[in-house]
Amino acid sequence: MADGTLAVWLPILQAAVVITPAGADRLKRSLALGKASLHAFRHLGWGRSSDALPGADLRDILLCISAKEGGFAIAIDILSMRFHSDKDKDDDAVAPELVAVGRDLLSNANLTARDQSFDYHLQSIVKVCLAGPEGAAAARALCGKVRQGFADYTFRAYAHENLLSCLFTLQPRIALDAFFPTSPVAQELDLDVDDFKGIGDRAHNPLDGVPLS
Repeated sequence: MADGTLAVWLPILQAAVVITPAGADRLKRSLALGKASLHAFRHLGWGRSSDALPGADLRDILLCISAKEGGFAIAIDILSMRFHSDKDKDDDAVAPELVAVGRDLLSNANLTARDQSFDYHLQSIVKVCLAGPEGAAAARALCGKVRQGFADYTFRAYAHENLLSCLFTLQPRIALDAFFPTSPVAQELDLDVDDFKGIGDRAHNPLDGVPLS
């Protein structure tokens, strides 16, 4: 764990075998020690590496990763792939700890990543975690992050088409209230329907998912 040469490889080595409770503990200790590159933990999202991890252990690992600089996109990647694996199981119930951590991550989202798969991983988590009344608070917080991104020019709608489509489909009222508010103070950011449209003649507008009534 503390070896100058081997410690940096710990997440990759651990992801190559079934992760037992002892393995989960090693990953947590590795994160605390900080000797391994944060990007090495991305291997937990590949090849169903995290499938054997109980929800509580994976939750703790994801929170540790996301708390580090540059860790949010990596945590989102891992969780998205775990959800992808879980939906293929006979028991389609998602661990409540993972739904909770998904809502926590989305509520505190850092949307500045430029990874081409980032939008896909975000929408995968939104579909699982933000539907219905239980997902309303996290949806509201995420919309606030998106709105702030529009305001400071760190968010580009064309790069997050899937994320926006999910928000307008699953939580249309919350999304509309966030992006097209009626209060004078909130109207300082003047967004238009076309601000959500992608680039190109065949661009899809995420607002198409908003029900007519």
